[in-house]
Amino acid sequence: MNQIWPSPSRSGRGVLVAAASIAVLVAPGLAGAETYDLATCTSLALRNTLTAEQARTNLQSAEAGVTGARSGFLPRLSVSGSWTKPETTTEQIGGEFIVFDDSYWSGGANASWTLFDGLGTWNSWKSARYGRDAAEEAYRSARQDVVYQTESRYVDVLEKQELLEVARRAKELSQEQLKKTEAMRELGAATLADVYKAQVDHQNNLLSELQAERDLRVAKASLATYMGLDALAEIDLVADSPGQDTQSTLADSIERAMEVNPDLRAARSRELSGKHDVRAARSNNIPSLSLFASGSYFNTELSSFDDDHTDYSYGVRMSWTVFDGLLTKSNIRRSQATLANSRRQLEDTERQVRFLVSQSWYDLEVARRAIEVAQVAVQSSEEDHRLAQERFRIGEGTILDVIDARVNLTRTSSELVSARYTARLAAAALRNAIGELEPPAEANATP
Repeated sequence: MNQIWPSPSRSGRGVLVAAASIAVLVAPGLAGAETYDLATCTSLALRNTLTAEQARTNLQSAEAGVTGARSGFLPRLSVSGSWTKPETTTEQIGGEFIVFDDSYWSGGANASWTLFDGLGTWNSWKSARYGRDAAEEAYRSARQDVVYQTESRYVDVLEKQELLEVARRAKELSQEQLKKTEAMRELGAATLADVYKAQVDHQNNLLSELQAERDLRVAKASLATYMGLDALAEIDLVADSPGQDTQSTLADSIERAMEVNPDLRAARSRELSGKHDVRAARSNNIPSLSLFASGSYFNTELSSFDDDHTDYSYGVRMSWTVFDGLLTKSNIRRSQATLANSRRQLEDTERQVRFLVSQSWYDLEVARRAIEVAQVAVQSSEEDHRLAQERFRIGEGTILDVIDARVNLTRTSSELVSARYTARLAAAALRNAIGELEPPAEANATP
C-alpha cells in the first residue's frame, strides 16, 4: 500500500540533509571574517566607487579651467632667438671675387597686456568659476549617493541577519513541537498524521533557514563588491544604532532641500555659467584695447647691442573685428541655446527634488506607522501561538492550528524586522533627497 505521507525515517533523513546544507553555508563565515562599521564601509566605497572618482576628476578639470580663465587678466610675454647660416655665395665687386658666408644672429621680445576686451575675459572667468561650483556640487551629490547606496547595502545585511535569526527561532519552535508531538503520540494523545505534519513543518523551517542564510550571504557579497572587496570576502558588520530622526514637516523638508540639495545647486551654477558664456560671446563685437612693447636684435655676431643693431617699440593698440565670417554670431547662438537648456534643466531639477523629498517624506511616515502595527501584530501572534500550543496539549486543538499560529508568528516577526529597517532606509532616503546625507568624518579625510 502506498504511503501518502513520508515515513519518519525518510523524514529524519531529510532533516539531516537540510541541516547539513545549512552547515555548509554557515561554515565559511565562522573564520577569518573582518568586522566593519558603517563609517569604514562608506570610506571604502567612496575610495573604490567609480562614480565618485569620476566626479572628483571632473572637479579637478573644472578647477583647472578657472586657472586658465584667470590667465586672461595677466600680461603676455614671449621671447625668440635664432642663428642663421646662409648659403655661401661669391660675387664680383670691382674686379674682385668676394665670398659671402657670414652667419648672423637675431632675437626679439614681445609683451602685451589687454586693458579692455568688452569684458570677455571677465565673463569667461565668471563662467569658469560657476562651472567649477557646479562640478563641486556634482561631486558632493555623487558622494552622497555613494553614502546612501552603502548604507542601503549595510542595512540590507543587518536586516538579513535578523531575518535569519527569526528563521532559526521558527526552526527551533518547530523542532520543539515535533518532539512534543512525538511524545504525545507515545501517550496516545496525538496521531501518526500529527507527527507527519510536525515533521513536514520542521523540514519547511529548515529550508526557510537555508534560504535566509543564502539571502544573508548574497547581501554581504553585494556590500563587499560595492566597497571594492572580493564578493567572497568574509565580512561581519557592527549592528549600529541609527541616530534619532527629526520629524520635520514636509514643507520644512522641501524648503531645506531648495537650499542645500547639491543637484539643484549644481543646476543653478550651470545656469549662471551659461549666462556669462553668452556675455563672453557677445564681447567679440566690442573693440578691445591693449598695451604692447617689443624689441628686436640683428647682427652677424652675438655682440654690439647698440642702436645700430637693436630696435624698440611700444604703444597702445585698439582692435575691432568688423567681420569674422559670422563666427561670433554662431558662438552667441550656441551659447544662448546652451543657456536655454540649462534653464530647462534647472526647472526640471526643482520639480524632481520636490517630488523626491515628498515621496521620501511620505515613505518615512508610512514606515513609522508600519512599525507600530507590526509590534502589535507580533504581540497578538505570540499569544495566539501560546494558546494554540496549550489547546493542542489538552486535546482541544489540532496540530494544524499550532503550525498556522507559528507560521503567523514567524511572518509578523519578519514584518517587524523589515518595518524597522525600511524606516531606517526611508529616513536615509529623505536625507539624501534633501541633500544632508554627508559622509562620515573619516570618509571626508580620504584623498
